[in-house]
Amino acid sequence: MRFGRYCCHKFIWKCDGGKCGPGIASITPNSGTVTGGTSVTINGSYLSDASAVTFDGVDATRFTIDSDTQITAITPPHAVGLVDVMVMTPSGSATVAGGYIYFEPIFDFTPTPLDLPEGAVDAVYSQLLWRC
Repeated sequence: MRFGRYCCHKFIWKCDGGKCGPGIASITPNSGTVTGGTSVTINGSYLSDASAVTFDGVDATRFTIDSDTQITAITPPHAVGLVDVMVMTPSGSATVAGGYIYFEPIFDFTPTPLDLPEGAVDAVYSQLLWRC
């Protein structure tokens, strides 16, 4: 039986009888908007058998096991705040309490079409090319 702890990154792993439960060392990025859809990389150990990745108990939109030490997950939509991130495997689970922060977008940029006379865009484009 082996036990280990690396507290600075909340990295914890346990092995019992040759089957090791997962450990999470980092979550990057550790924040995203409430709309979800952020691609998050989870680094750690014994991740290759992951059966689920959750954010505050809500399944990731999807996740990919990149290697035994890395998973890429897409965050689901969620309300503003800190949430726990959990990786589950048949050998156990690993959780980082408050490991991800959901926030409201600072602004919503939706371009507005300009009402330009016909040919105006071509004239501006020609001027830009001429200056190059």
